[in-house]
Amino acid sequence: MSPRQPAGSQSRAAISPTTGIKCRVLIVEDDVVSASALRSILTRKGCDVLTVSTVADALPLLAHPLDVILLDLMLPDGDGAAVLRELRRRNSTVRVVVTTALADPARLLELRDLRPDRVLRKPIELVDLLDAIGIM
Repeated sequence: MSPRQPAGSQSRAAISPTTGIKCRVLIVEDDVVSASALRSILTRKGCDVLTVSTVADALPLLAHPLDVILLDLMLPDGDGAAVLRELRRRNSTVRVVVTTALADPARLLELRDLRPDRVLRKPIELVDLLDAIGIM
């Protein structure tokens, strides 16, 4: 999937008066069905959504104005935590919501050191997703 270029910057919770967009979300998810469902839900909630399926595709998009990243950990070209690590290196204020099916306590403890804003276990509950992003 090729990403759509996001438009200008805006604050996380504000709705842009010119576009009506609540937030700009990057979904990094390699499962096509999951990515499509997330995109559909968030688009209906008024978000501008970009979707990519690899670490390599996600990293260049970190320079774009984003409010939230929904980040899967297990991606075909590496660990999604690399995206979170790069954001933390840049001191970015982008909210990161990790989505994972991982149950390994040691791996989840490592992830906590990277300070994700939220970790949601798959399957994701809709109310938890919307709460993590800050839209209801």
